[in-house]
Amino acid sequence: MPVNDSHSRLTDWARSLHAASGPAERWAELAAAVPCLDPSHVLAAVTAGAERAVVLRLSPGAGADHPDLARFLDAFPPSRASCADVAWIGLEAAADAPAPATPRPGPGAGPQRPERQVEAAVSAWESLAARRPPTHADAAVLAVRFDLRRGKWMLFPSAGREADAAWRAVAAAAATGRLGDEVKISGVAPARADHVLCVYTRDYLDEGDVGRVRDALCALGLRLRRRRVLYKPDIHTHLQLYSRGQGSLRPSVYEAELPAARTAAWRREGRAAQADVPR
Repeated sequence: MPVNDSHSRLTDWARSLHAASGPAERWAELAAAVPCLDPSHVLAAVTAGAERAVVLRLSPGAGADHPDLARFLDAFPPSRASCADVAWIGLEAAADAPAPATPRPGPGAGPQRPERQVEAAVSAWESLAARRPPTHADAAVLAVRFDLRRGKWMLFPSAGREADAAWRAVAAAAATGRLGDEVKISGVAPARADHVLCVYTRDYLDEGDVGRVRDALCALGLRLRRRRVLYKPDIHTHLQLYSRGQGSLRPSVYEAELPAARTAAWRREGRAAQADVPR
């Protein structure tokens, strides 16, 4: 199956999965469209083309016992999804927690499509870097200016049962509104022992909301081999801040450890540097 055709089919199905219920045939056809659900499938990494994802969209207040959620989790266990077929398995659900006020783009940004906002932010970053080493505070200013404030807590469950159990717990919590409005987990890849499980918040500069989601994750009682969790703003991904070795800036801005009490200490990188960032 050509990559583009498969991606289109996955997208079409992702759009239809928000229905309250659906016939078993629909789920069977969805499974047939994704080769990695076949036990005989050989894992292979994506080497070209856009990342593919299958996403379940639930209506507000759907709850952890929603029948489509159970079907979705059974159809797409992370341990059986290779990144050649599905790079990400995701769930989108409205959170019960009050949403932050919608930020307005700063001066010079203007109304733009998301990809244009990213391009403009990257261009501004490159111009700044040509004059002096940029900082986390500079990235935060661009996040506000171009309305790119989203970020995510990243967990790293081991491949196999640990990843499947962690994903089920996080997806159920998201469906009840206890986390943010989006969660996702990566597929597996050859020679890689861990998945990446992302739990999003709408505004990484809102420390209260970031901390609320961190506390909710701690309360889930997850038992992961790698207990360290990191928070990375999306703006850092757009600016290609992927590892400390690629530059002087740390990609993550918060970190915590699981399991932990709700009052556990957590670190904020560059607190003083970002204190004057406009909200």
